[in-house]
Amino acid sequence: MRTRFSSPPVCTQPTTPRWTGWWPTPRPAATWCSGRDRLRRSTRPARREVQPARLAEPAGVSYDEFSNLSADLPVQAAPGSPLRLPSDAAGTRWAYGVHAQDAEVPAGYRHPHFGRWAAVTTRPYGAGRITCVGTIPNPGMATALFRRLVPDAGSWGGMPTGVTSTGAVTADGRRLRFLHNWTRQEIAVTAPTTVRDVLAGAAPAAGAELRLGPWDVRVLLEMQ
Repeated sequence: MRTRFSSPPVCTQPTTPRWTGWWPTPRPAATWCSGRDRLRRSTRPARREVQPARLAEPAGVSYDEFSNLSADLPVQAAPGSPLRLPSDAAGTRWAYGVHAQDAEVPAGYRHPHFGRWAAVTTRPYGAGRITCVGTIPNPGMATALFRRLVPDAGSWGGMPTGVTSTGAVTADGRRLRFLHNWTRQEIAVTAPTTVRDVLAGAAPAAGAELRLGPWDVRVLLEMQ
């Protein structure tokens, strides 16, 4: 639906589902125009908080624009950055126009327009650190990010391709390990420590081979 202005039109009201802010909306999203033009036919109240809401100050970032991406957007490490990105690192689907206020910028976009914004920011906060990623990273970028964010993955690092390993702590302080096989092939994983299979009841020793069927999951309780 085209919006009519007394001067030549410079924008239109979108009529298809779009991403706006953090949540998808199935209704027409409002359009912001520059100069004398104005917000027309808003379907929801304007957000008064600086985005990302509640995280802007502790993360040291802000944004008020984003863009859908019709193609992968190359991402590169900033000069002197400790982040090591592969040559094919890229953002996919969309990118927020993230402005770093007092956060470090370890990576940006390699693009004449999007290059003005940060692809990754990080800032110490409390006893930890808040890292913001302004796009959906492709596999190469995501792998590099997690290797930097979690440099010591412990004895469960280095899973075969297609297998993910995640952990949790029980209420009594014991360590749980979740292995997911996201492929259609059976894959074997070596247990680095003695575990008990919560679902099957078996107790493989350290060094035992754990076999995961296609699309399989193992829930393990670490015994050491």
